Amino acid sequence: MGVLRGPGPRAPAAAAAAAKSVTWLRTLSNWKTSPSDDRWGAFEILIVRKGNVDVLCVRYGITRLSTLADLCGAHCVVCSAVQIGCSEQTKRLVCLYETEQKMRTPHDPSASSYSAEIDHVQEVLLYGGADLAYWQRRLAPVGLAPAPHAGRAYLVLAAPALRWANIPFCEITLGVFVGQWPATGTPPSGLYLASAYNSSRLLTWLERQLFQTPYAHRSITVTATNPAAITLAHGKTMLLRAAMRSAAHPLWQRDELWTGAIILPGPGSLWFRARLGGLTTAYRFDPVADTFAIDAADPLSRLLAEAQFTPYEWHLRTDAHHARSRTYRSPPAW
Repeated sequence: MGVLRGPGPRAPAAAAAAAKSVTWLRTLSNWKTSPSDDRWGAFEILIVRKGNVDVLCVRYGITRLSTLADLCGAHCVVCSAVQIGCSEQTKRLVCLYETEQKMRTPHDPSASSYSAEIDHVQEVLLYGGADLAYWQRRLAPVGLAPAPHAGRAYLVLAAPALRWANIPFCEITLGVFVGQWPATGTPPSGLYLASAYNSSRLLTWLERQLFQTPYAHRSITVTATNPAAITLAHGKTMLLRAAMRSAAHPLWQRDELWTGAIILPGPGSLWFRARLGGLTTAYRFDPVADTFAIDAADPLSRLLAEAQFTPYEWHLRTDAHHARSRTYRSPPAW
């Protein structure tokens, strides 16, 4: 972690001019997935400086970047997958995010720049209530309080299916709304991230290392069209399954947009700003005809069981937009 690296062999003359503005700062890590998962193989995380911008890059595959010319010659663009034409074993270089020197500091709660944005997200949101006293006790040590809704804590189980940097993946997260309800009746702009899962081993690792988010790897499926369904599994064990009845009729359809602070568990007041929304169709959760089953052996399922989570409403989006900032360390402002 944080090992300094030099620029490697001298770049060819044709590429030397292009490499002038690039400085190889350091390698963050080398890592390899389990032998049974050969989809990504080894990858290398690098920080390079191009002009006044620090760019964090991930290079996949077995061909190492040996010179700055290899990197600069790739015309690397933030959040784009590009090809490095250096051998038959060429692999993708994916730039994850950039931090400009002129950007506001991480301690500035008014900073609203988003470091990652994803379009065409398909997602299922399952809103529900849980025991208020349970979440009051659980959130008190971190200085938060659940936002009461009809005498219960208000939660959302979110399951998006996304594609980022040409990597398809799914997530399942459990959020607890905190703070005060606005006069508009829309959910509060504070959300405590109680649990999070990602279907990609690589992105799970990157989330934990780069954004300090509490992701774990699980198998996830998401169907965002009527009848909607989400599943969470670990190996052959089904941990969570939620499924909508086939004859459900919508309550309403409209554009929804939620912007606010997502607060991470643990000490340090870590949080990030998010903007999530799109055309949404809502359906009532039918406790008789719909399915909500959990295996309490898993941390997420155990949380839901202990808090007596009761689903209220499905929200489906087939073309949503997600945006998030980098992780801040100051107290969140919402």
